[in-house]
Amino acid sequence: MTNIADNTHEHTQNQYANNTELHDSMCHKVNAIENHLIHIDDIDELKVKLIEQVSKLHIELNQKQAQEAQSIKVMIRSFAAMKKQMDGLHTEIAIYKQGLFEQQKFNLIDPLTQLPNRAALEERMSLEFRHYQRHKQALWVIIADIDHFKSINDNFGHSTGDKTLQVISMAFKNALNGSEFVARFGGEEFVLLIPQLSVNHLDVLLNRLRKKIKNIPFKFKNQQITVTVSIGAAKILENETIQDTFERADAALYRAKKESRDKVIIDLQTIATSI
Repeated sequence: MTNIADNTHEHTQNQYANNTELHDSMCHKVNAIENHLIHIDDIDELKVKLIEQVSKLHIELNQKQAQEAQSIKVMIRSFAAMKKQMDGLHTEIAIYKQGLFEQQKFNLIDPLTQLPNRAALEERMSLEFRHYQRHKQALWVIIADIDHFKSINDNFGHSTGDKTLQVISMAFKNALNGSEFVARFGGEEFVLLIPQLSVNHLDVLLNRLRKKIKNIPFKFKNQQITVTVSIGAAKILENETIQDTFERADAALYRAKKESRDKVIIDLQTIATSI
């Protein structure tokens, strides 16, 4: 595109120089006609001179017209070439942007479970927290952990553990609607962000999900295995950061693990005044 612009600029300069030269020449001929009109008394001689100068003017006008027509053609070709290159550049930019978008998306997806990863979770937590600050609508942070996951890896192998993670990830994903979010936090832990639910509705949702996972028919090496999850939840409170809420949910998960596993515990701290 730089070469086209340079050529167009050079052509414009040359055209300007040619027009200036032609203008000076035509002015000179007009001056000559005026001079003939003033100084020549003989009509026949004057006619000859005038015809001569007018003929020259006519030739130069034709030359000017031809030059302008040629200049227009050159400019049209230049603009067409520039447009083609611009279109190509726009296409390249679009492809680059799409590739960048796909790469960014890839960087936010856990490759094993195809759930959003921890980086994506941090972005979503920040977004949900800003939304909470503006609208003060309920927002729950839930942490779920697969019980005795290490024993699955130890007894049946890591590929079996990976398959377990994939199946449970799908169960989490299918249990949520469009406004709710689940991510793989790391290892066998998952984090859910659920807005605008009462504590009673949340309890029903999480226990239904817990039972659904418990009833998945896992069979490893011809052995039927029951896989369970423990879940801790906390609702964001006034004057609390979402990280504070996360830590309360994590503490609730720890209590569920300590008490019996395969359990949902919801942190009810000041819940009566915050629902």
